Amino acid sequence: MMRMIHKLLVLVSMMILSLGIVHAAESNAGMQLSSSPEVMASLAKVAVGLFLVVIAIFVSAWFYRRFGQQVGVSSQALKLIGGISLGNRERVVLMKVGDQQILLGITPGQIQKLHVLEHPIECQVDTEKDKQPFVQQLNQYLKKKS
Repeated sequence: MMRMIHKLLVLVSMMILSLGIVHAAESNAGMQLSSSPEVMASLAKVAVGLFLVVIAIFVSAWFYRRFGQQVGVSSQALKLIGGISLGNRERVVLMKVGDQQILLGITPGQIQKLHVLEHPIECQVDTEKDKQPFVQQLNQYLKKKS
């Protein structure tokens, strides 16, 4: 998000710079830049159009983040039980797929099945604390602290 804002600021500053260069070129050529209401109206239309396009880009990015990355797999079918980092970019994770637990090795280039556990490890994936919304958990913590 910050990268998009940075690119937007660079784009706007380049547009302002190019307007200054055009103004300087026209005044050097002996022409005067007209400041009539028609020119100002057209500049206002361009600015409003640019603003609307930027808003549309931000809104579409928000919708993509919010709704676009959903896959058809139910959260009941796949669960991440746990994992451990082995290095900067390597991980070993234990996933529950249906009734089976699978140990996976994850690297930037691939995901490899390391082992399918014959006897699943008993662990509480869904605790009561995990089912509560974050706001309720925060309020309980603040009440205990005070």
